[in-house]
Amino acid sequence: MSHDVIVSGGGMTGLAAAAGLVQQGRSVMVLESNWPEATSEWGLRVSTISPASENILRRLGAWDSIPGQLRNPFMSMHVWEDEFSPPLDFTASSAGLPHLGHLVDNEAIRAALLLRIPEECRHSSRLKSLEPGPRGLRLETEDGATLDARLVIGADGGRSQVAEQSGIELATRDYHQRGLVTVLNTESGDGQAWQRFLPTGPLALLAMSSSQVSVVWSLPTSRAEYLASCDEKEFEQEINDAFAGRLGQLTLAGPRVSFPLVEAERARYIADRVALIGDAAHRVHPLAGQGANLGFLDVGALLESLEEADDPGERSALRAYERWRKADHAVMAVTLNALKSVYAHSGLSVMRKLGTGLLNGADFLKARFVEHASGYGGRVPKLARRSY
Repeated sequence: MSHDVIVSGGGMTGLAAAAGLVQQGRSVMVLESNWPEATSEWGLRVSTISPASENILRRLGAWDSIPGQLRNPFMSMHVWEDEFSPPLDFTASSAGLPHLGHLVDNEAIRAALLLRIPEECRHSSRLKSLEPGPRGLRLETEDGATLDARLVIGADGGRSQVAEQSGIELATRDYHQRGLVTVLNTESGDGQAWQRFLPTGPLALLAMSSSQVSVVWSLPTSRAEYLASCDEKEFEQEINDAFAGRLGQLTLAGPRVSFPLVEAERARYIADRVALIGDAAHRVHPLAGQGANLGFLDVGALLESLEEADDPGERSALRAYERWRKADHAVMAVTLNALKSVYAHSGLSVMRKLGTGLLNGADFLKARFVEHASGYGGRVPKLARRSY
């Protein structure tokens, strides 16, 4: 069976790309072995969705299908180090935005996007092999099907089979840390995002509701593994000490899971009739919650690059996409690594306090920071642009 485009991977970015290609009138097939189901309950896998990513989801027709209780907006972010350092407060209003973003359940996003993809565009299997074919590329799936495509989009995560079988090398940087994720009950939730930079790594709390928050705590590997398995009361004591009572008493409301933190980037985002998006192309440290947003911007840029192409595998269109997104990702990666390094280095404490004090008084710079974090910095895909 032949298609214009085959998308390997049905995560958030893969389904977003497929939904956009359906909108363009392309013949599309998505390979995925674990399709999402509609949910009304929060899971552990959540994402901070920027205003730009929200715009993409709206224009793909998916945003309003996400249950309201599974997308919670936040209008401000409070960042601090310790009681001796001036805090930083970022507000949506400083950049003329209605909010800084939303915390959204990942499975709810996937289920909403799946509604935009017809049943006949879904194949319940994974990629087994990829090779040149009579109309572009020929794929064999694990269930034995043979499919042809003029373009294959790798949206199959950090261990992308599309990338591996296309010979695209991966460069990684191990942070020797793990991200510990859980859900906490709070006594005094205020709806804003919180981030504390500790000597061991950043601790972020994002509101799921007025009484619960999602936690991402970056820690040295051994410490993260210990806190993921220790007694609940001991963990609660540790998290309350780390968060210094800012939201009252915090208690566990869900399981604890940890995952390795690495930075990774493919040497290329494209090959012959192949394009990589999301984690298949790049991964960054989660301290600013930009991983999902980088993936959605990939989708917007790829769809725009293919918009006028008769052949979706056209080399010039794919090169335009790669130049666009590689440049933007490089800026984000350098920024996040610099921020992480500055806060991880104990010898820079005085400089951090001085810099924080100066930034607090520079409303223009804070507004530009908010604008960039919202997805409106640099070259913005049409699907992601402000509509106000």
